[in-house]
Amino acid sequence: MKINSNTPPLRSDLPTTATASGRTTNRAAAPQGGAAVPSGAASAVSAVSTSAVSSDFNAQKVQSVGSAIANGSYKVDSGAIADKLLGHAGELAKRK
Repeated sequence: MKINSNTPPLRSDLPTTATASGRTTNRAAAPQGGAAVPSGAASAVSAVSTSAVSSDFNAQKVQSVGSAIANGSYKVDSGAIADKLLGHAGELAKRK
């Protein structure tokens, strides 16, 4: 790239980033007057995590389990855990 007097100088008010060659470059700023728009994948992840949190959270059950753990009365159902693990392992094996 040929540098001449028509090349505008870098703006000093923008944050800079060092490149692999040791030079510094200005980072692009978000469009003025608008917010950055997340990619489709980011939007999908956000929607899934929001719906999972709002539909699966039961504060009363969490409090109950926490109290049972604290006072030592919480019992783990190892059979139910084993059944779920084996079921998930079977589903994963079918996919391959």
